[in-house]
Amino acid sequence: GGSGTLFIDKADDLTPFFGRVAKIRHKLEGKKKKIETVNITPFIEGISCSVPCCATKFGTFTGAIQNQIIDIAEVGAVIPGRSGNFAGHDWAYRHFSPDVQHKANQIARQFGDYLYSRGYKGIFGLDLIVDNDNKVWPVECNPRETDAFPLICMLQMEAGAIPMTVFHILEHLSVDYTVPFEETDLSYKNAYSAAQIILYNKFDIPVTDSKLFKAGVYANSDGKLRYLRPGYTLFDLLNTKEFLMTEAITKKTGLAYKPHERIMRLVKRGGILASAGGLEVDVAKSIDLIYKELKFIPIDTGFVDQSGVKTLFANRLIDVKSDPNLAKAKVVNLINDYASGFRRPMKIAWRKHITKSSILEQIKSKRAQKQIKSDIKKIANLGIRIEVIPEIDQAMFAKWFAVYNKMIKAKKYGKLVIDKDWLKAKQKAGRKVGAVVAFKKEKILGGEVFFEVAGRLTVGYGAAAKISELAGGLTLLLDYYFLDYASRQGYDEVSFGQDTNLYGTDLSIGLLAYKVKLGLTPVKANKTYSVTTYFLNFDDFDDPIMFFADKPGGLELTVIAKDQSTTDFKAYLPQNIKECKIFFSSEVVEQNKELF
Repeated sequence: GGSGTLFIDKADDLTPFFGRVAKIRHKLEGKKKKIETVNITPFIEGISCSVPCCATKFGTFTGAIQNQIIDIAEVGAVIPGRSGNFAGHDWAYRHFSPDVQHKANQIARQFGDYLYSRGYKGIFGLDLIVDNDNKVWPVECNPRETDAFPLICMLQMEAGAIPMTVFHILEHLSVDYTVPFEETDLSYKNAYSAAQIILYNKFDIPVTDSKLFKAGVYANSDGKLRYLRPGYTLFDLLNTKEFLMTEAITKKTGLAYKPHERIMRLVKRGGILASAGGLEVDVAKSIDLIYKELKFIPIDTGFVDQSGVKTLFANRLIDVKSDPNLAKAKVVNLINDYASGFRRPMKIAWRKHITKSSILEQIKSKRAQKQIKSDIKKIANLGIRIEVIPEIDQAMFAKWFAVYNKMIKAKKYGKLVIDKDWLKAKQKAGRKVGAVVAFKKEKILGGEVFFEVAGRLTVGYGAAAKISELAGGLTLLLDYYFLDYASRQGYDEVSFGQDTNLYGTDLSIGLLAYKVKLGLTPVKANKTYSVTTYFLNFDDFDDPIMFFADKPGGLELTVIAKDQSTTDFKAYLPQNIKECKIFFSSEVVEQNKELF
């Protein structure tokens, strides 16, 4: 709907039109299908409609005119460079006069009889415009089962008519049948009261979902979506407050949706439209709730450089095999789940449960415990003091940010994800931000900022200078002071931010080892997605590389090392991670070569 239509209001609109044609022609290179003609028609103001039809040996059955729902932003049916984007039908919004219906029937019958004479049989749809003078204009003929089906057949059955699909099947099976044509055709002209709307990915970028819906009957109850019962047909709806969530409802999350790709269909009794281009308030609220609960996450796409590693992202295995960038890629990440490859979350969050015992005893590594004890004594002699500031002001944040900015930029793959206005934005949102800061006199040597997220005190961002006299390092002391403060404030769990789930590139396995000795537990980050990863070349990686794989029972540490490696990798197992699987890089590459 709308993919081949463009409204030209001014000369400048021709530029995107030519660009679109060129893009489609490029896609069709080497194929039989080609774009050789362009249909130019005058712009007609009116109501976008369609008629469901069925071409048979007795003549063409035509249904009641149905209102089309087009170009609705709330469901992602407003697409740059496209016009007349289909989003559903509303049979209750407007019922046309017998005169208009008769005109539409005559036009549709001419199309159907012509199609049948050329060998076409069965269902088709005819798009129409009804203008302000009630003149009916044909727009497009779709010789196929359109989106009006199967719902229009359910409405016909409910009204006591034979569904059109029956005649479609009879024609294609070449069954010898008879039917009272005029009587049957008249039964399709009933005024119905139902509607359906298609939900699309509303964004201009690819996304994945992180919420699973059951197919069935729902209602918006006091601003919350309520699953009422199983169902898959119009007959399962008892009133106009209920709606059916159906079509392509998946059994698992993590599927990729291209920009404005179709997600699901909603069906309800009664209408959906409040005006030609707007939804009923209650319907709009329900749709908004569905999108919020789907919790879409933007996903990477195409050929990208990820921290020095050339990585190819795609939705499916078949998409990769024809991608010209495959020869240059060291890693392939597929959004869809496959039995081959390594399924892993792109990001992981690090958490620590706090008990009643002293924080020092809760540090997993005995060596780290000794280092902390020793370094606390040393910093006094070095003229270093560490302060916990429960709520920092803009002046202190600016001093800390200057140090943080310099340290992050000095790293090979250092990337700033906050700016100097970050604190102002947090304060404007009503968030309280604290910090643990190390000073030597008034000079800041390092520090980390923290704030509360979902009931957890969370270290957001931090950096620290290297001080050779300290056995465990300044970062270890800052983390210890943070944990001690969180414990005194009564928190039973804290978070140490998120990592890219791949150690051995910009993130070293040393960082993983550090988090293990603190006693942290990795979990899949809330706002991330999983990929199926294939390693094609290990030249740009350290030896070994490590990441956490998605498994039914939780995360599992995965190690890929050179064949001769004899390291005991179980030392890298974090708290609450029980399994460590080891693979050899040469074997991994060989297996993946067979796939690609």
